[in-house]
Amino acid sequence: IAAQAPIVALLMLAVFGSDSFTPGPLGVNVDSGNVLMALVLAIIYLGASNSVREVVKERTIVRREQNFGMSIVAYLGSKVVVLSAITVLQAVVLVLVGTARQDTPADALVLGSAKVELIVMVAACGLSAMCLGLLLSSIVKSSDKAMTLLPVTLFVQFLSAGLVFPLKVVPVQVLSWLTPSRWGFAGVAATTDFWTLRGCETGEAPSRCSTFWRHEPGMWWFSLLMLCVLGVGMLVLSWRSIQRADPVEMLAVASGERQPPVFTRLRRRIGR
Repeated sequence: IAAQAPIVALLMLAVFGSDSFTPGPLGVNVDSGNVLMALVLAIIYLGASNSVREVVKERTIVRREQNFGMSIVAYLGSKVVVLSAITVLQAVVLVLVGTARQDTPADALVLGSAKVELIVMVAACGLSAMCLGLLLSSIVKSSDKAMTLLPVTLFVQFLSAGLVFPLKVVPVQVLSWLTPSRWGFAGVAATTDFWTLRGCETGEAPSRCSTFWRHEPGMWWFSLLMLCVLGVGMLVLSWRSIQRADPVEMLAVASGERQPPVFTRLRRRIGR
């Protein structure tokens, strides 16, 4: 795990050219989107892979400890603290090394330094992906299944970012709002003024532009807020998924003292 971020960052440094964030003719620079997408997908992969096996590999231990009153919140909290530190460090390495050949946009939005804004947004995207990994790990029943879902999840993130495939269909737009890649890319795009670099200002690519890419503080803050909301929401779902496996909870449901979860009741009705 420790070597993944430096290796990915060095690959980015070797593959991408320089000055991708510098406006070209008419202010357009098509290479900027590739760099930003690589940053977002890389940190999503790193964040999710850090956590996707953490819960499922300890399922037997967790159930045994639940018999003795282990707090699920404390358990998840310990995972979040350790994995967050690793993910943030990976984000710092990705941005500093992976974009070392790129010029830093001079006009920062909210933090006084565009490089710091990139680090914060990439780290937030990685933390949201880490929470997604914990959710997947709490749902599946084996580490093999968790690793099988990881590439599928990454492909969904790629499709939902909005760079390669324009999100014009309303249902697809709504679903993309639930993916870290959509808001991670929007955040780094706002910092680097991707709206201009993409040619959206000149009207050259209006069908492939998103208003969330505008170089405005509100867009940056909104993207960060959405990443935080997604992360917290996935942690709550992870907590609930682990709680459902609590022996005390299962006994309470079996004895009729507590109603089973909504999804369980629906499955029973469908089965009838």
